[in-house]
Amino acid sequence: MDQSEPREASLWHELAANWRPLASSALALGCGASLFGQLFSIFVTPLEDSFGWTLAQISGSLSMLVVATLLYPFIGRMIDRKGVRAVAPVSAMMLAVGFVFASQASDALWTFYVAVLVLMAGGGATTALGYSRIIGDTFIHNRGFALAVMLSGAAITSMVFAPVVALVVDVYDWRAGFLLLAGIALFLGTPLSYLASGHAREQATENGEIVGGFELREVVRKRQFWILFAAIFFTGLPVIGISAHVSAPFEGRGLAATSAALMVSVLSMGVITGRFLTGFLIDRLWAPGVATFVLVLAAIGALTIAFSTTNVLLAGFGVLMLGMAQGAELDLIAFLAMRYFGMRAYSAIYGTLMISFAFALPFGATMFGILYDSRGDYFAALLIGAGLLVFAAFLFRLLGPYPALERTQSAHGQTAR
Repeated sequence: MDQSEPREASLWHELAANWRPLASSALALGCGASLFGQLFSIFVTPLEDSFGWTLAQISGSLSMLVVATLLYPFIGRMIDRKGVRAVAPVSAMMLAVGFVFASQASDALWTFYVAVLVLMAGGGATTALGYSRIIGDTFIHNRGFALAVMLSGAAITSMVFAPVVALVVDVYDWRAGFLLLAGIALFLGTPLSYLASGHAREQATENGEIVGGFELREVVRKRQFWILFAAIFFTGLPVIGISAHVSAPFEGRGLAATSAALMVSVLSMGVITGRFLTGFLIDRLWAPGVATFVLVLAAIGALTIAFSTTNVLLAGFGVLMLGMAQGAELDLIAFLAMRYFGMRAYSAIYGTLMISFAFALPFGATMFGILYDSRGDYFAALLIGAGLLVFAAFLFRLLGPYPALERTQSAHGQTAR
C-alpha cells in the first residue's frame, strides 16, 4: 500500500485489503479470555447456591487478573520474538485448560481462584495483547479504527454465546457451562488465532512493512512511557470506579428503578460510540489531544451525574460521556504504544502498560465503594472522579509530538508476525 495515500481516502481501501486478519482477529479475541469477563455474571448465582460463597468472595476471583497481568510483559516478549501464530494458539489451549479447571472447582474457594488465574494468565495471548499486534502489523493508516473493530469482537461473541451458556447452566449446571467455554476456546479460539495470524503475515509481507521502534529496556527509560503509564492508571481509576456503580447513584434520588437500570444500557452505548469515534479520530488527529477531549467530556459527565437529581436526560448524558471514555481507553493504550514506541517490542510494551490498567480496576471499584460507605452517597466520589479525569487528560497532553521511528522495507516480510 502506498503510505503517501491520504488516510481519509484509504479507510475503506485498507479495510477491504485487510478484512481477513481484522475479522478473524476480532472473532478470535471474542473466543479468548474475554469470554470469562463478559459471561462471568452467569456463574455468580449458581456458585453461590452450590458452595454458599458470598458475592464478594466470587467477585474477588477477578482480582486474579492483576496477578496474571504481571506475566503479560513476558508473554508479550514471546509474541514479539516468536510471532502471534506461535503463541496465541497455545494460549487458547491453556485457556481451555483453565476453564476445565474451573469446572472442577471444589467448595475450597482457592481452587476456583487458581482456575481463574490459570485461564487469565494462560490465555493472556488471546486478549488484545496478542491480537492488537496483528492490527499493528497489517494496518498503516487506520490502525485506530481497526483496533476499535477488533476490540468489539468480545461484545459480538458474548451476545451470541451468552444465551447459550445461560441455557446450559440452567439445564445442566455451572460445571457444564465452564466446559462449554473450554470447548469454545479450544475448537473455535485455537483455529481462529492461527488463521488470524496467518492472514496478518501474508498482508504484512505484501506491505513490505518492517517493525521499527524501541526495545522494552529502552522504552522504560523514556519519560513518555511513564507519563502514559500514569495516564492509563488515572483514567481507569475513575472510569472503572464509576462504571462499576453506574446505576447506584440514581437509586434513592427518586429516579425510577427502571430508569436507573437503563443507565447500564446507556453506558454500553457510550462504550461502543467512544471506541469507534476515538478509533476514527486518532487516525486523523493527534491522539493525546483526542484523549484529552474525551476525558474532559467524561469529567463533565461525572459532574453532571453528581449534581443532577431526577432528570433522566442529564443523567443519561453523564453516563454516556463516561461510557465513551471507557470505550476509548483500550484503543488509546494500543495506538499510543504503537505510535510512540513502534512495533519492534510492541507486545512487551503493551503488556507492561496493561499492568497499570489492571491495577486500576480493583482500586477504582474499591475506592468508590469506600467513599460511598463513608458518606452514604456518591457525590464526593463523583467529584474526585471528575478531578482524576482532568488530571489524566493533562498527563496525555504531556506526551508531546510523535517521535520519528526508523523504518526500512523488507522484501520478504520476515519480520512480520
